[in-house]
Formats: sequence, C-alpha cells, structure tokens
Amino acid sequence: MSNDIRDIFFDGLFELAKKDSDIIFLAADQGAFSLAKFKEELPKQYYNTGISEQSLISICSGLALSKKKVFAYAIAPFITSRCFEQIKVDICVMNLPITLIGSGPGLCYSADGPTHHSCEDIGIMSTLPNMNIYTLSDESSSNFTLLDIKLKKMPSYVRLDKGNYEELNRSSQNLSDGFNFIKKGRDYVIITQGIYVKRANEIAQEFEKKGYNFAVIDLVKINPNTLNKLVDNIKNFQLIFTIEDTFINSGIGSLILNYLYNNGVFEKKLFKIGPEQFIQKYGNRNWIEKQVGLDAESIRRNIQERLLEFIS
Repeated sequence: MSNDIRDIFFDGLFELAKKDSDIIFLAADQGAFSLAKFKEELPKQYYNTGISEQSLISICSGLALSKKKVFAYAIAPFITSRCFEQIKVDICVMNLPITLIGSGPGLCYSADGPTHHSCEDIGIMSTLPNMNIYTLSDESSSNFTLLDIKLKKMPSYVRLDKGNYEELNRSSQNLSDGFNFIKKGRDYVIITQGIYVKRANEIAQEFEKKGYNFAVIDLVKINPNTLNKLVDNIKNFQLIFTIEDTFINSGIGSLILNYLYNNGVFEKKLFKIGPEQFIQKYGNRNWIEKQVGLDAESIRRNIQERLLEFIS
C-alpha cells in the first residue's frame, strides 16, 4: 500500500463511497494516482468539472441540497481564496455537508511560486461559520478525518499535502479532541501540523538530550471546540512554540493566542515559527523552507535562542 498521504486519504474515501452511492467526488481538473479507482469503478460518483473552482462550489451546494455528500478537490489556493465568497454563502451559511480538499497547502507547490502557495488558507477558512479544518499527518489522522466528516455532516476543509508520510508514534490513537500528543512533556510544547510533526518530534528529542523537557502536539483539526480543548491542555507549559506553513499573522499560532487570551491565560509566552509574507522567489521545497525558517536547522536555532532568552 502506498504511503503517499493523498493515496491514503483517497483510498479511505473510496472505501466509503463504495458503500454509499450518495458520496459524490468532484475534481477541478486535479488528479492523484489513487483517484483512478473512482473513475473506473464509480463513474456515476466521480466528475471532473474542469478548471472552474468557483462554479465547482455552487455545483457542490446544489448537490448537497439534493442530499448528496459532496467532496470537491482542487489546488489549495484555488479552492479557498479564489472561492471565498462562494464558500461563505453557498456552503457555510447553509451549514451544508460539503468537504473541500485542498491539494498542496502551505508551501507544498514550492517551485510554482506565490500563485500556488497557500499560506493564508487557515487564516481565511477559520473565519467562516461552521467550518472544520483538517491537516493530515499520517494514516491515523486521515482515518479520523474521514470518520469525523462522516459523523459531523458539516462544512469541512482538508489540507492534503503530497509525499510519503510514515505513521506517527502517538502517545494515544485517540484523536477525538482533534489533536493529540506525539510526545509527552512537562516544561515546553511544540504545536504543529502535517509534514512538520515528524520534524518537530525529532527536534524535541534532540532538546531532550540537552535537558529541555518538550511535548509535541499534532493539531489535526481546527474549530472553536478543538481550540478551547487545546488551550486547556497547554496552559501550564512555560513556553509554547508553533511551527506552521501558514502566515504567522493569521495561522495556528495566532488562533491559539486568541483562545489563550479568551480563556484568561495572559502570562503565557508563545513563539511562532513560519512565513511572514509571500515568497517572491522560486525553488524546491527544501530551499523555500530555508528562506522562511522552516528547515530543521532554522527551527532548532530559533527555539534554542528563545529558550536561552527565557531562562536568562
């Protein structure tokens, strides 16, 4: 079985669709290896609408109003920021059970430049009523996401990266809160998502050898309920670090800060590691990440500096 995170998610969705003819999959001319099964075996449940993402959203709405369970797939910035008003009015205001799947969130499409980067998606999608946002990090998070979408029957946005993702060694397989600890810890905590979870865990293990006690949290789901529960789990840590491929002025770090404040936690120190603005250069993902401080060495150095600053 492929470890590509797209295949993991789409294989799981295909199994659900085989048992439920009301599941309809729409693609805006965006493919993936595992989608071939949809086309071949479930031709009445798979449609390619072409490169017309805004129309795609309205089609989804019509299908959902006809009692269909709709999944729509396109490149992340084109199915979020390009379609923001349609999502707000046609999906979220009516609280329809439509799942939007964004291919290549964050800096995944690194070499394609700022038109294909999606560093604002969490910021804008989190403002929408009834919206649940999911970022996949392994097969367990994919299984949780599909089950949660099936049970909740609400607007959802799935951030779907590409590449091989190993199964994470979670402290618990229970993701019912929308997050869980990859590593337990006492003093400091790193909160991250997707491709950066494994990187954060490796860095935390390195700091452990230096005498720093770190926890690592995989934040799979974002909605108000999850963020309130998250704050309750992190309020006693001395320092909080977020590692994110979204703009730090509107990504997970900013959302967590808001919920800390709203829950009366004022003294907590939180440091955000991630891009501050559009990257107006082109290169592979490793090179782009280095430009914005998301490579392992830059993350390590950033955390070390903050720890020394805090301790002194």
